[in-house]
Amino acid sequence: MQSFVPGAGGTRFRIVQFPGASTRAFYQEAFRREYLVKAPGLAEAMERQDSEMHTTDSVDYGVVLSGEITLELDDGATVRLKQGDCVVQNGTRHAWHNSNTTPCVMAFVLVGAVREDRSG
Repeated sequence: MQSFVPGAGGTRFRIVQFPGASTRAFYQEAFRREYLVKAPGLAEAMERQDSEMHTTDSVDYGVVLSGEITLELDDGATVRLKQGDCVVQNGTRHAWHNSNTTPCVMAFVLVGAVREDRSG
């Protein structure tokens, strides 16, 4: 796979399992190195200072298939999602947090897009 995140006009379908919360030690740099191999394109979108926050040039449709998860938005607001809930992320900065001990399984459709320059 060249990139987990599709290019403009391309699509990707993925089912992702977010593991349950753990008390085991987490080694951020080791995770980042492994993620670069397993999820190219997405791994590079992850922020170094906050390894869960990321932004991609895509419109992402997510559906919670089982479990529960919290979506953290750019402004720090959080949304709790449960089985059957759907969310659309339009190139926004966000993170996923599973604070439960049970895994959360989500289906995602990513549609590649081109980010508009809104600075001018």
